[in-house]
Amino acid sequence: MQQGRWYNLDTSIWICVFLPLFIAVFVTQKEKKKQHIFKIFKMRKKRGGFNMNELIKKFIGKECIITTMNESVTGIVESVEDNWIEVSPIKKNKIGSEIISLDYISRIREYPTSENGKRRIFVE
Repeated sequence: MQQGRWYNLDTSIWICVFLPLFIAVFVTQKEKKKQHIFKIFKMRKKRGGFNMNELIKKFIGKECIITTMNESVTGIVESVEDNWIEVSPIKKNKIGSEIISLDYISRIREYPTSENGKRRIFVE
């Protein structure tokens, strides 16, 4: 058996060589996505865009899933003022509310319920 060929390398060597490459590609793609989102925000501010406050006001008092760049927040939308949205938690054991900047919100949707009004456990 010949040694020194690339296909005879140990698995540990493959991991040491290629794992950092995969991680580097993944991190750069994530950074590119964030830069693209910030670029869209800047363009919206420059041209005036649509008024997000007016669109979000129809969700006041409803249970919503709010998706930001880094996380998803579930709660009842309490108020929308200036460029901020106030969300209170649905669970009884959570204390306080969260305030989220509208600049970082990418998606808002009402929490799905079944036909009899119960909240669905699985959210698509």
